Amino acid sequence: MVGPDKSRYIYLYSSSAKEKQRYEELAKKADVPLSKFLLAIIEEALNKEPESIPRSKIDEEIRCLKDETRRLYEELRLKNIVLEKYELELKQYRNAAFIEDDFEGARRHDQDLIGMLKQGPIHDYRLMEVLNIDLKDSDMVRAITKRLEDLEAYGLIAKGPRGWRWVG
Repeated sequence: MVGPDKSRYIYLYSSSAKEKQRYEELAKKADVPLSKFLLAIIEEALNKEPESIPRSKIDEEIRCLKDETRRLYEELRLKNIVLEKYELELKQYRNAAFIEDDFEGARRHDQDLIGMLKQGPIHDYRLMEVLNIDLKDSDMVRAITKRLEDLEAYGLIAKGPRGWRWVG
């Protein structure tokens, strides 16, 4: 009979007798000897992919994400500036027909303006605020005023002490 090879022995010292007993009970439940149970756990741990990512990798990823966030924020800011410019140009284009005194043809009224008037009485300043009209932009204010006058002339709105209201 061949005896055990002493060069293959691993000596494991438990931190307490209670801990050793726990390991023996777990091995008994698994129906394997304690040595095979512990070796299986060691192998499983060694073969397992490392779940923890090195701190340097995490720091690098955070730095890249911050750079990307800054870049996207700047891109969004520039796009918002361009969008505001286009919206202003669109308002000016739509209001041009109301600013010109000698305009001939059909004028389209802004649905936002009509919607606000239909909601209930609203004062001129509040209307300009809701429509995002800068009171310093005299052409835009004049165009909205002209629109209100036209709607009033057609009997669709009336000005009262609480502001403009839809009667149409």
